[in-house]
Amino acid sequence: MSKRESPRGLSAADFHRRPGVSAWRVTPWGPQAVFVASSLAAGARLVPAIVAAAERCDVAPDVDLRAEAVIVRVPYRGADRIPANAADFAAEVAAMATARA
Repeated sequence: MSKRESPRGLSAADFHRRPGVSAWRVTPWGPQAVFVASSLAAGARLVPAIVAAAERCDVAPDVDLRAEAVIVRVPYRGADRIPANAADFAAEVAAMATARA
């Protein structure tokens, strides 16, 4: 655990130092990524994998399905830091989205 990482969660810098999260950006609302989809159906096929990763990593993401993309966000939920498991979730989702592209 780095000096800036706490048991309560990660700082934005700690999140970005984790492997596999380069597709993600930390916004004022939490880490977020946009995964381009060729169609609504193609984007929808990624959603069950996102849900499964969320359950494995114990995070509660917001998932926005659009015809052109799937937007995934791990919102701050009453805490001032990124949930500790968010980076693992982000890396897993990014890898799945890349594999399906």
